[in-house]
This record gives sequence, structure tokens and C-alpha cells, in this order.
Amino acid sequence: MGRPQEALKVVPRHLLGRLLQPGNSDAIAAWTLAEAGRGDTVIVCADMWLYGGLVASRAAATEQSAVDERLEKLRQLKANGAKVHVIATIPRLSLRTSDQQAPHERTLANWAAKADLPSAQAMLAAPDTAPFPEKVPREVVEEYLRVRVRNIDTLLKLVDLAAQGEFDSLVLGQDDANKTGLHVEEQARLRQRIAGSDRITLLSGIDELSMNLMAGQLAKRAGHFPTVRVIYSDPEGAQKIPPLESISLDEMIREHLVLSGARALDSEAADVDLYVYVPYEKPYALPGEEKRPQSEAFVAMVKAAMAAGRRVAVADLSLVNRMDPFLAEAVLRDISLPELQGFASWNTPANAVGTVIAQLVCHRLAETSPKWKLAQRLESEKTHQAFLFARMVDDYGYQTVVRDAIKGQTEGLSAQADPLLNLFGPVGLDIRLRLVQWARETFNSHYLGRTICLQPHGRLVRFRDSKLEVVLPWPRIFEVEARLDLRLEDTGQPCGEAEDRPNP
Repeated sequence: MGRPQEALKVVPRHLLGRLLQPGNSDAIAAWTLAEAGRGDTVIVCADMWLYGGLVASRAAATEQSAVDERLEKLRQLKANGAKVHVIATIPRLSLRTSDQQAPHERTLANWAAKADLPSAQAMLAAPDTAPFPEKVPREVVEEYLRVRVRNIDTLLKLVDLAAQGEFDSLVLGQDDANKTGLHVEEQARLRQRIAGSDRITLLSGIDELSMNLMAGQLAKRAGHFPTVRVIYSDPEGAQKIPPLESISLDEMIREHLVLSGARALDSEAADVDLYVYVPYEKPYALPGEEKRPQSEAFVAMVKAAMAAGRRVAVADLSLVNRMDPFLAEAVLRDISLPELQGFASWNTPANAVGTVIAQLVCHRLAETSPKWKLAQRLESEKTHQAFLFARMVDDYGYQTVVRDAIKGQTEGLSAQADPLLNLFGPVGLDIRLRLVQWARETFNSHYLGRTICLQPHGRLVRFRDSKLEVVLPWPRIFEVEARLDLRLEDTGQPCGEAEDRPNP
């Protein structure tokens, strides 16, 4: 957020809550209304603004009356002269609505995934005849349904506000989904209300959408919309619905391209080739040796494209929330990591591919900007390279290599850990020791002392010794936070034959 001559502004971090502690919605609204004025562009996460965050949006604690009051405050941003872009979540099937409901969360999610259920509204209207799941208290089921109804009704109100011009755009993202379930009817109702609006987008995924929307805004501001050719490891896989999604992989990717300000172009004239390793049939378990040949064949395709001078980005969707180890080994052996335009393999397919698309768009804008001075471009490249390396550290180094080794240390520990007596401390230290060593070895092998060409200045820059730190951001082991002070120095030399490209 910010006027063209001003720096980006973000809500103070202490207002955003922490895992199971909701953010301070009213304080966030007050801060934003005080900071945002005429000419500003504001990107609002509706889940935080209305409920206190994504996790809080799944809980029953927030009354509809409080949500409606906060919706009115959201309308004030437009009245103040700001351009307003809103992101909101279509709820997933697995919701933790309260402590009482928590033991039944998985049972309810499996039940809600059935294809023949009435809508949540219909079941609440006639609970005596509704096909509720067995062995779950009726009041628990009804609470779950009320949360869904509250959230969908709120999304419909957001759609109406966008249609009335209160927002410049509204993006609705479907959180972790399934081919069937209550969300299918909810999506259909939303699509019906959206029909004909050019301000509103509904697509698969949620965690990555803020990056996609920001990339799209930057592309629009620059007046440059990078073209992307999508290349699949298996073309048939592009037409299948990936795990945790509700539409085909190809449709999902094209939606993310549009939101990010990119344009699909099935031609060598495209600015960037996006190589997509499609999901495995069993995406939750590490593959056996039989998968190694196809992983290595995919990396060979990427290597050949880079050798031919193509700009390349890679999205590994083979597994959920970890990188395929055979793919990772081949990448580390055969690919020049710093020359990738984007890379990710984290969490759901939509999360990973959306992240890569946002990164490649932003990097392409930086590479082609005629106005950026060398110092600005160097800072931008540091961020790009740090993000690339952080994804490798988390998606492979942690999720595939380290995480399984430390799982036993957290059995029985509560995510409600007291910050003054955090029982996750010992495992957090173990993770730091293991992962920082792995990260340092990888950085020294693939980055340190090597040079890359910085465009559009045509200047050779070199990787210096950098500071690496890893922490557990929450009292759980689902993910790590890689903090990288990555350092690049200008060699003062133009790019050319003397360029010392990294040799994996």
C-alpha cells in the first residue's frame, strides 16, 4: 500500500495475532483507515479484517453482527479515495470451529466431502431430517454448519459490495478442497452471483493469492504483462484435478497467470517457460526408486531449455508439502539454481504453482524495467535469490530431509505452548542445527563466489558469504521460517564470456 512516491506500508506485525491467537481486527481496520488515503492502493485480506485471520475465520467465535460492522468499516476505504483490492477465502471442508468440536474435525470433514449432501443452509433449516454423521453430537454438527453459512453469506455480501463498486477487485480463493463436498454447492452459488462481473475472480487456492494479486498490480502499473509457456511433465496430468483442488491443473494454472498479470503463450516467443512436474497418484508419501527415472528426465528437459538460453521457472507438484527427493537431487546436481526465474514445491499444488508464477512475473518486471538504477536492481535481485533459496531450504531441506527425522520429538506437545515455557524449544534447536548446516553446505556449493548477469544493466554480480537463520515460526513443525541475509556485490564488469556461471 502506498502512493507512487512512498514506500510500501504494512500493518504492524503485533496486530496480526499468532497461530491460534486471532489478530486484532478492529485495530487493523483503525490503522488502515488512518494510513490509507486518496491515491493509495490497498490490498485487504478479508479473513483478517473480518475475523482475525484464516484460522479464526474457521471458528464460531465471531458473531455475524461483528462481521457486518467490520464490513461497513471496509466500505470506508473506498470513500476515503483509496483503490481497494480484497482477497477472501471460501472455507475448506476441515474446520476447527471450537475446542468442543476439535475431536470431531476429521470426521466432519470426511462427512462434508460426500457428493450427495444437502446444502449447509438446508440442513440447518431441517436438522431433524438432515443426514448428520453418526457419533458426532448434533450441536457440534450444527455449529460446523453455522460457521459455513456465516462465511458464505459474508462472501455473498462481499460480492455485492464489489458489484456496487465498493472495491476495485475481489478475489475469492477456494481453500483446500475436494472433487465433491459442501463447497461445490457454495461455489456454484457464488459463481451465480458473480456472473457478468469483471471485478470479481473465483479460483482455486488461497495462501498464494496475495502474491499473485500483488504481482498483477505491479504488472499493471508497469504496463508490462510477461508471457508464459506452460510445459507439463505429463500432458495428461494437466487435465486432472490435483489433490486438495476442485478444478483441473491446467485451468488452475491459467487462472493464476491471469491474476498475476501474465499471459499464457504456447510458443517459443514466450518470455518464460514454466515447467510443471504434475502430481503423483499418491502425493502424500515419499516415492520409491521407480520414480527416479521420470524425475531425472524432467530435470533433463529443464537443463536443456536453460542451456538453449530459455528463461525457466519450475513448479514441483508431485507431492503435497514436500519436494520429490529424486527431483531435488537431480536439480542440485544438474541445474544452476540462481538462474531460475522461480521455484516452489510447498503445500498444495495451487500454493506452489501460484508462488512460482508470482515470482517469475515480478522478476521479469525487474529485468525489463528501464527506470531502475543499478542499486535498486541489485536489491531486487537479492530478494529474488533469497526467495529462491528459501524455497529450496524449506521445501526440500526441511520438508523432505529434516522433518521426518524430528517428528518423534513433538508427540503429545500442545500448539498452545506458553511463549515463556515453550516445549517446542528443544526440537526447534535441533531443526536449526540440522537445517542451517544443510543450507550452508548447499549455499557454499551452488552460490558462494559464483556470478550471474544482472539485467537490464548487463552487469556481472557475485554472491558473497551470507547470513542464514532458521526458526520455527509457530509451536508446531508444519513449516520453518528461513531468514536469509543474502549478499550480492557488483563486480563492475559487464556480462560476457568472462561470466562465471554456477557449476552444480
